[in-house]
Amino acid sequence: MRQGDFPSETLFTGVANEVNKALSVRSYRHRGPFRRQSLTDNNGADVTKAIFQAVEIRISQLIKDKPTPSNQNWRLTPQLNKWNPRNPEVNLERRLVSVRQTQDWWNQVPVASGLIGSSGRRGCIDLVHKRDRGIFDFVELKVASDTPIFAAVEILQYGFAWLLSRFHRDNLGYSRKTESLLDGNEVNLFVLAPRDFYRDISLDRFQIGIREALMKIANQYDAAMSFNFAKFDMPSPDCNEVVLRDLLDNIFSN
Repeated sequence: MRQGDFPSETLFTGVANEVNKALSVRSYRHRGPFRRQSLTDNNGADVTKAIFQAVEIRISQLIKDKPTPSNQNWRLTPQLNKWNPRNPEVNLERRLVSVRQTQDWWNQVPVASGLIGSSGRRGCIDLVHKRDRGIFDFVELKVASDTPIFAAVEILQYGFAWLLSRFHRDNLGYSRKTESLLDGNEVNLFVLAPRDFYRDISLDRFQIGIREALMKIANQYDAAMSFNFAKFDMPSPDCNEVVLRDLLDNIFSN
């Protein structure tokens, strides 16, 4: 949901440049270049590896600096107090969480607050779903902003932040007393967007490459990770709760 690339000092410094190099484009957030080229499984694998390496470098630097991360990182609490009538993504995100009325959906989960300093943006996962004990879905929700490639980069970098924060939990200063997402051992990454969001871009081979590279990287850290581009029919602003619950169940109940 964030507009624009990340500022210079975040956990994800370096990601944008490395992804652009991997795809041989000036900016992966623009749709134009991907209408003219067929994205391959090699593209997907290269992007995934580039993101992981960039995040891994930053995590290694942070460990040396002995950071004090916020206790809000990886929290399991919903955030429903800030609605924005002009932002359809924010409103849909909060509506999806609020209609569940259960303890297995959360939104705006910070992943890096306090790790960089006041100048760095915290980064938040739009939606998190507890599928089973130790198994979670991380969701990047899009309605009309950015592109599928940009959304994939966002959720992949959050996934790798989880993977490496989990592995280096003690070195990064995370408590083991409070339950958090770092207690999990499997994460499924999703880009969730209306069907029209994926227009004019072929993503089947790209998705396969992401999945294969992601699985290999996660295995090295005694974890499991997967990736999916997911589509839905955009609900009307005045739809009832049943429509919203069905939207989630059709995608995340399997």
